[in-house]
Amino acid sequence: MLKFKTAMAAAMALAATSALADELQSLRGAWVMAGMDCAETFVKEGSGWKFKDRNSSLNTGLLLQGNQILSPGATCTLSRVRSKGDHLVASLGCADAIMFNEVSVSFKILDADHFQRFDPDFPESAVTYQRCTQ
Repeated sequence: MLKFKTAMAAAMALAATSALADELQSLRGAWVMAGMDCAETFVKEGSGWKFKDRNSSLNTGLLLQGNQILSPGATCTLSRVRSKGDHLVASLGCADAIMFNEVSVSFKILDADHFQRFDPDFPESAVTYQRCTQ
């Protein structure tokens, strides 16, 4: 009976992890802060996107590709994610030109084309991103 309970717990954990992975995969693509123009930040390249000028200090874009998040100043790799109430918490390993750092990021998927990044200690300072579609 203990083996059965252990197997069920493992299956449930795997299903939850799979559901989170599917949710994160739905975020693949190019994103800019709400109100910004995608054409100012990205250019379409084949079926994907690339930064026009990744080093621009005015760039607010993010590229989500598989388990990587590319921003103007860093490249981050997703190491784990968990559900916490109505939002997700992701642990990222990020590297820029100078150093490597582990960071935790909280975000909420609002709909298919919007998500919100926030600090759980200061949720009023949330930043909303919109998906680039053209």
